[in-house]
Amino acid sequence: MWLLAMQLVYVIPSVFLYSLTICTVVVKWKSFKSSFFQLYVFDFSMNVFTLLNTFYVFRFANYTCDTCFLAQVFQNLDNYINSSFLYAVQYHMAYVQYGSTLINSLNRLSNAEIQKWRNYSILAMALIVILPIPCTIWIMSYGAWWEYEPPQSRYLLHSPLDQKSISIVLLPFMVISTVFSLGLNLVSMILVRRVSQQRKKLVETHFLKLIVITCAVQVLGTLLTIMLGVVFQTSLLFSLIVYSIPFISDCLTLCHPWLLVWLSKPIRDSLLSIIRPTPVASSILVLEARQNER
Repeated sequence: MWLLAMQLVYVIPSVFLYSLTICTVVVKWKSFKSSFFQLYVFDFSMNVFTLLNTFYVFRFANYTCDTCFLAQVFQNLDNYINSSFLYAVQYHMAYVQYGSTLINSLNRLSNAEIQKWRNYSILAMALIVILPIPCTIWIMSYGAWWEYEPPQSRYLLHSPLDQKSISIVLLPFMVISTVFSLGLNLVSMILVRRVSQQRKKLVETHFLKLIVITCAVQVLGTLLTIMLGVVFQTSLLFSLIVYSIPFISDCLTLCHPWLLVWLSKPIRDSLLSIIRPTPVASSILVLEARQNER
């Protein structure tokens, strides 16, 4: 239970800040209208959905005993939500998250094609969600069910499907997409170093930094996932990896708003103007935002 409490300590304020940045972007959309923020709003919806599914299927279920108030929910959940869907969607969202990082990395590299990204970013978002469906929909055909484990006093979502059958496609995708994301970000950083200071403002280097840090977290998550299948399950290292992966996963899901507020001054100013109105004229904020962001 202490582990769940620890996770909620950072999850709740992170979701609150995430929602606040989304409200800021929506309210001041004329200032922040760009392909980056279109993808940011998309990432918000996908990440929050992933977080809710993760907490429900894994975190809360792991700490629910047969007499707890949530026990009835897990016992009767199949009457409302297909458990096979919940089981399959956790893998589907892994494809979505890694695909989203790849698209964001490509967006930063080809930032010069601003108008094209604005026109086709919705198509890119749709493809991120739709393309993994053939890789995950077959998982539902194997079925899944909630089962209570008395020794651990918890509920688990079981499936007869072998994890290796899922990883045989998912893991290579994670590795390949991560390598491509790293490559795109590396090329972007090299190009940024060669341009003038004025040009650096136009290519929005602060957004590039955000994607680079996100990609670094993704690399760590990928390495730990690979190690999980290599390290002996009886070793101390295996236990450390098992405990670390949920935190890395949460970091990948929730780091965006913290990085955005840290790296983007126009976002900070706009956020403060909404939370705590200041004498600064809104026209000044709009002008500053247009100069620094698209």
